[in-house]
Amino acid sequence: MELLGNSELGLKFIVHTPYQTPVINAMGYSTGPGQKAFVGFNKNKVSNLYPPWGKCNPERKLTYADHYTVEACAIECKLSRVVAQCQCKPYYFPGDFDDCNYEQLSQCAFIEIAKINANFGEECDCPIACKNEEFDVKLSYASFPNIPYGGDLGKKFKITLPEVQPGVPEYGTQVQYIRGNVVSLDLYYESMSETETVQNKAMDSTALLGSIGGHLGLFIGCSVLTAVEFLECIIMSTLGHCKTAKRKRELSLKKTHEPELEENNHSYHNKAHFNENGNGSSDV
Repeated sequence: MELLGNSELGLKFIVHTPYQTPVINAMGYSTGPGQKAFVGFNKNKVSNLYPPWGKCNPERKLTYADHYTVEACAIECKLSRVVAQCQCKPYYFPGDFDDCNYEQLSQCAFIEIAKINANFGEECDCPIACKNEEFDVKLSYASFPNIPYGGDLGKKFKITLPEVQPGVPEYGTQVQYIRGNVVSLDLYYESMSETETVQNKAMDSTALLGSIGGHLGLFIGCSVLTAVEFLECIIMSTLGHCKTAKRKRELSLKKTHEPELEENNHSYHNKAHFNENGNGSSDV
């Protein structure tokens, strides 16, 4: 709850784990008097990766907090800056330093904090937490209290008013007083289950090696098959060309020998005919 530094009337609150540093100004929710706020929330666990896959730093430690959170880191960053420039600290900051008085707060501490807030990314080195728990909050409101219940509350807390408006019952005046000064807050889990968000590596070393090996095997296999097919094509073309040339030579030789055979056969027949004629003449 913020007691100082606000112009609003009501209550500011935040839902956080015990080890988180609440930053109500930046992340708080508000409700005013005469309202009943129903605050439903769900828990979400977040796990982030360290470099080179993520941005969290598992070795990062804080001086005034047991668990690292971005909010606690920001407070320590602002603390060191304010102490260095103002020689004191705001009363709500941790540390064994002198608390700033009103003049030091308004003229130095708040100015330095505003400078850091305006350029937080460069002023403070506060990476995201490797492990964190967050709450998703949903709010709804209703007027509070109704007249019968307001009368009961007035009696229970013994609310007595010095003046009662004429014509207005005492419990009615008590209800008006409660509606102007009391806030009702009802917090509850919307679900008993938790949501866990885990940041995983897109590809670890094993998957990377497997992917590289698979692609290399695919490309090398395709290259070898392609080379073998080209070699086979060249060999088959060469063999086919050789067979064709051999066949042509055989046909050429065959055509060359055929006239010689015909000429030999013709000579043989002429010789045989001559012998027959010679024998016939001798008989005569």
